[in-house]
Amino acid sequence: MIILGLSDNRIGLEGIAHIADALRSNKFLKYIALGSNPLTDRGIEALADSLSMSETLEILDLYDIKFGDLGGIALANLLNYNKSLHTILIGNTRINAKIGMSILKSAAYNKNIIDFRWCNLFDVPDADKIPCMFY
Repeated sequence: MIILGLSDNRIGLEGIAHIADALRSNKFLKYIALGSNPLTDRGIEALADSLSMSETLEILDLYDIKFGDLGGIALANLLNYNKSLHTILIGNTRINAKIGMSILKSAAYNKNIIDFRWCNLFDVPDADKIPCMFY
């Protein structure tokens, strides 16, 4: 498995734009870890757009990225179209419960998703008390 581990590397919008461009022509990468980076909604949108037609990426780690509702919508749309992803890890976001439910529905709709993990997905009071969910 070819892994790109970029967690906690201070990757922002400009950096993720370059990564997203490279992922458009990816033929080998199976796992990308981007957790704990200061990505914004625009960064998640760029990433989701580049991965929508990916045929190789299987695991996407977006844990502890503080994206909001627009990034959540982009992620839900990604899960509707991408057929190679089978594992998603997200958590500690700033999305609201409605967008979170859209992501969960998209994960359920995509029959290729076999391991969907989220912790503290929703921006709700006492979110840290909500246990992780493994779909």
